Amino acid sequence: MEDLYLAVTEHNPIGSQAEVSRFDSDQEYDIAIAGLNCRYLNWEGFALTREFSGVMDEKKKSYLIASEADFRSKIYRRSFMEKYQIRFAERVMAEDEDFSAIVHANVRKVNVINKILVEIRDVEHSASKSLDIASTYEDILNCAIRAYQGMRKCRDYDSFAKAAETLYLRRFAFCLKTLDGLYQDSILTEKAYFEMVQTLRKLSDTMITHSVEGNEWSNACLEPWEKEKMILFLQDDVRAQMKHEQAGG
Repeated sequence: MEDLYLAVTEHNPIGSQAEVSRFDSDQEYDIAIAGLNCRYLNWEGFALTREFSGVMDEKKKSYLIASEADFRSKIYRRSFMEKYQIRFAERVMAEDEDFSAIVHANVRKVNVINKILVEIRDVEHSASKSLDIASTYEDILNCAIRAYQGMRKCRDYDSFAKAAETLYLRRFAFCLKTLDGLYQDSILTEKAYFEMVQTLRKLSDTMITHSVEGNEWSNACLEPWEKEKMILFLQDDVRAQMKHEQAGG
């Protein structure tokens, strides 16, 4: 905590006059980021390089959003959080995911500590492992919606839209995989399954504006199965085929 506090309060004036004019005169860091270990998620020894310190440009901000850099290895300046009214959603799971996305979308200046300061443990009976799959589906879907609503307010949204869409695509892929499983296990009726897939289609029409194949952040950050599933889902001919099959054709 001391290392993170010193990093976020460190005085490090922005270099050029052009950059100074873009922001407030205080030149404070909004957040500081350290490295972390999370062996059960294969994040062993994950740490950003010092290249990510300083004023956020399009590439830096897009990387933080698309890679979903973890919230647990950061410290946040209170004035920054209050300015953008960023809070955790209450009484839901996955609330850290949209929280981090909205932080990264609004952050102006970051200081990076290039060493491991946080160890994340795998707890067998944690809250995230004790929920039923249906409620997890709802929380993940709402997480994507909250992330979109929060990031879409940013004036520079278009500059990091592909990275943001990578986050939505990952959530939609999870939701589709979950619905497929519930339907195959006869937990969802055919009618309910079709209606929920239609909801995902409508959301994707609003939230996804770039092709998956043409999105460099999706190519870099999505798992192969996530990418393949979303490419198929977003194709018009596949949508028509699904509709035909669900209608009993």
